[in-house]
Amino acid sequence: MSTIPTLNQINPDGFHQSTDVPVKRRWIEFNTPEQCRNWDMPLNFKLVGDFHVTRGGITVIGGPPGLGKSRAALQLARAGTDQSSWFGHQVHHRFKTLILQNENGPHRLKADFASFPAEYDESVLVTPPPEYGMRFDNEEFRDSLRSKLHEFKPGVIVIDPFTNMVSDSTQGDYSEAFDAIRDCLPSGEDIPAIVIVAHTRKPKTPDKPQGIELLHELLGSAKLGSMARAAFVMQPATNDTEDNRVIWTCCKNNDGEKGPRSVWVRKDSFFAPCIDFDWDEFENPPKGNERITFNDMKSLFKNRVCANRSTLVEELIECTGCGSSAAYNSLKLDGRFGKYLREGTGGLISWAE
Repeated sequence: MSTIPTLNQINPDGFHQSTDVPVKRRWIEFNTPEQCRNWDMPLNFKLVGDFHVTRGGITVIGGPPGLGKSRAALQLARAGTDQSSWFGHQVHHRFKTLILQNENGPHRLKADFASFPAEYDESVLVTPPPEYGMRFDNEEFRDSLRSKLHEFKPGVIVIDPFTNMVSDSTQGDYSEAFDAIRDCLPSGEDIPAIVIVAHTRKPKTPDKPQGIELLHELLGSAKLGSMARAAFVMQPATNDTEDNRVIWTCCKNNDGEKGPRSVWVRKDSFFAPCIDFDWDEFENPPKGNERITFNDMKSLFKNRVCANRSTLVEELIECTGCGSSAAYNSLKLDGRFGKYLREGTGGLISWAE
């Protein structure tokens, strides 16, 4: 019979650290307050932010289809290689990332990694869609994953998307999926953080949920939200298909501060900060013909080559009923329609498709 491991021999989620003596699986552990106080956090336990991503913990990235959840995970992988910030959160230690994904084929992966620095190639592994799917219910699949995790030793493993692991959103189905994932992970300080890419529910009302309410928008939120230590949800800034801005909100962080929400712009395969965002317009979106559309912008230049910004703002307000802030934002070169706008001599604005 092996000795009972102390709190210093297990990580916060109950996985036994590597020791010279084999440790029999223990189903329950009891510790005194002194043992809890004396627990020493491993140096590389906290990977990102204020415990937003930690080894052995589960972090969720949620959002509607096509908004950039996979890109957000790829940005995390890049941040892990050079310790650049991830959506404004500090990366405390360099780490490798294994992305287990089941949606994007070779064409999409080629595009995603086109602007990924070549010097970081050895720090990231990604799967094309497995031939038989994400078969965590199959022992051969789990053995193959265990072997690669042991060899590669990633600090983060991404599951993208989690819906491909479960047949429905019942509590039991989600519990089995989490058990299968954990069964593949190494123990001790080598255990990676688990980052789950998840879809959000189809909106039932035109109202936009905010803050901690977003946790309930995750598909399977009753189980997924409770299992996660931290959860982020992405929202589109508007319903305009030309608008590449997303709202990034931490709606749960059990072990630290959530932090403020922020706005980002999709550029190439990554996200860049968005400045001068109109939060009032996001929280109280205009209705009906007040919304500025692509055709509204294009029509401004129908009978002219260029015009000064103040003239265009006045015309936008008159023809759409929008506020002055929304009109000015629509004419910014780094805004929603920036790729179509050109600024020439004297600040004159022109339109180019």
